[in-house]
Parts: sequence; structure tokens; C-alpha cells
Amino acid sequence: MALQAYRNEFQPSSVLKSPYVMVGVNIAAAETDAEAQWLATTRMMTFTDLVRGKLGPTRPPIDDMDAYWSPTEKLHVQRMLARSIVGSKSAVKAELKEFLVETGAGEVIIAFDIYDHKARLRSQELAAQCMTEL
Repeated sequence: MALQAYRNEFQPSSVLKSPYVMVGVNIAAAETDAEAQWLATTRMMTFTDLVRGKLGPTRPPIDDMDAYWSPTEKLHVQRMLARSIVGSKSAVKAELKEFLVETGAGEVIIAFDIYDHKARLRSQELAAQCMTEL
């Protein structure tokens, strides 16, 4: 909706002749969908804390988000993270392709809110592979 409004209302200038879209997306990629979902709980806790109005350090993933957030917080966080991409390489590639087609973005900024450094690097590698394969 916002992208369409931007494109509809765009006025060319000396700096930019046509609309240019850069989008951001959160990605948690892993060897399996289940592992990626588990890694994504770090981001879910971070956003839950934002809803609560308290910020803190990034925490390790947990097995049970329902023990961490209330039903209302869960709804808020799910809305905020609705466009996040979480899964195995094949799932991430499919969702990323759909996201890029939908947005028509010329550039993508990817955030990886993953607690474990090695898991974060692996997620970045998998996402980079997906981008080069599209």
C-alpha cells in the first residue's frame, strides 16, 4: 500500500528520475524450518519487549514462546513481524522471491536478529545463496 502510494505520487527530480524502492526484511534461515523457527524466537522476544516498553540485551532462543508472551503481546508481535522470512533455504528462497516480486524493490536490507554468532553467520550465508539464486 505504501509502496504503491510512493510510486503513484513520485515526482522526478535531478536526483532521481524514477521511483526507487529499498525494502527491509528480517530473515532467520537455518538447515531446517524447525531450527529457523527456534532461532527466530530471539527476535520475537525482542519485539515482545518493545511492546512492553522495555529494552534489553538480545537473548538466546527459547523452546516455548507462549511461556514468554501473553496472547495480546503475541498478536502485536505477529503483526509487527508478519513480513519476516523464517525457514530452511528452500522456504526462504521461495518467500524472498515472492517478497521481491510483490514489492518490486531495487534493493533489500536484511536484518538477522539471531543470538548465536555461528547461527547468524550461517543464516547470512543461506540468505546470500538465496539472493544469488533468484
